Order: sequence, then C-alpha cells, then structure tokens
Amino acid sequence: MNYTEYDEGILDCAEEIFDDYDLGYGEDETGLLLLLSMSDRDYALAAHGDKAHGAFTDYGKYALADEFLDNLGEDDWYGGFSDYLSAAADFLVLYEEGTPVDVNAEGYDEQYSEYFNKDYGGLPLIVKLLLTIVLPIVIAFIVVMIFKGRMKSVFRAGSAARYVDEGSLVIEDEWDRFSHVTEVIIPKPETDGGGHGGGTTIGSGGFSGHSGKF
Repeated sequence: MNYTEYDEGILDCAEEIFDDYDLGYGEDETGLLLLLSMSDRDYALAAHGDKAHGAFTDYGKYALADEFLDNLGEDDWYGGFSDYLSAAADFLVLYEEGTPVDVNAEGYDEQYSEYFNKDYGGLPLIVKLLLTIVLPIVIAFIVVMIFKGRMKSVFRAGSAARYVDEGSLVIEDEWDRFSHVTEVIIPKPETDGGGHGGGTTIGSGGFSGHSGKF
C-alpha cells in the first residue's frame, strides 16, 4: 500500500485501514493502531473510540511514541514493538485508575515530566526559562550594545545626496512613482495531531492521531 496517495499522509492511511478492516473492540470500535512505513521511516498512531481517546490523549500519544521510537530508529523491531505493547498496557491501566497520561493529570510532574526534561534533567522550571529565553536575550543585547558603541560616528543620511561627493553628480529631474503593493500570505502550519495542551483532539472521522519519523 502506498500511503503517499492519501491527502493527509500516513495518518490518513492508518485511519482508512482501521475502517476498511473493521478494527476496534465493542460498539464504538475502540482501538489504537500503530502503522509503520519502512521505506520512508514514518509512523502513525491512530486512536478510535472513547476509551482509546481517554487513555491515549494528544500528549499521551507523544509520550507513548517516545517509549518505542529509540528502538525503531535502530531497527530493533522486537524491542520497539515490545515497548509499544508494554507502554500501551500501562497507559490503559492508568486510564482505568482515573489518571491518564496527560499534561493536566494529577502527579504529572512526578510521573511523566521526563518526556520533556531530557535535555535539562531535574532543573526547576524557572531555571529552564532563564537558560532558554532570558539568557539568550541578555547576551544578544550585550552584543548589540558593543557594536553600537563602535559605530558612534555613523549616522543615517536623510537623502541619497549625502552619499555622493559634492559636484560629482547633477540631478536634472526628480520624481516619485508609485508602483505596486506586494502582499504575502503565509498559511498557518498544520499540526499532526500531537499537540500537548491537554485532552484529546478528535477529528470529524472519529479518530485522534499522532505521526512522525523514526
């Protein structure tokens, strides 16, 4: 099957496979499908049904993928699928206990923060903000002020004549002509359903999903 024929790529393909083969359990066809493309190294997680949406939230799918992507990236298929099944089972248990893997779950900092703290370890949030936002701004400000201090004799001229030696250029006619206005529209990037704002985003087809590379 060539998933590139689908408008939304591998995630759209995963949803169609789920429907075509009548996958899922129960009346609402609850299930979670993992689809891999070995040639393009793409993967998709497609969830369907209330229980699957509840157990595998938008953030939860990201966290679940993080459990097995390292193995798949090294072509360790057995390890990758084992981690996928094990983590998925844990997510279902947590959902049944009333604490699904989500950014707003009780005990989130203790249970799941490692998914977003790999680069900084256990540093407090305020320290991470200082390192990633405030410190670069301060450094950039210092650099700009240094360059500004070295250019005290430089100023912006009010007209082009200030850049031409006196007497070397004779302008016989001056005029301004309005040409046109160029408007550039940049569309908002589409996401792959892997947002981390809490809860689960469900599409019109009844699916929620997450996709990426391995």
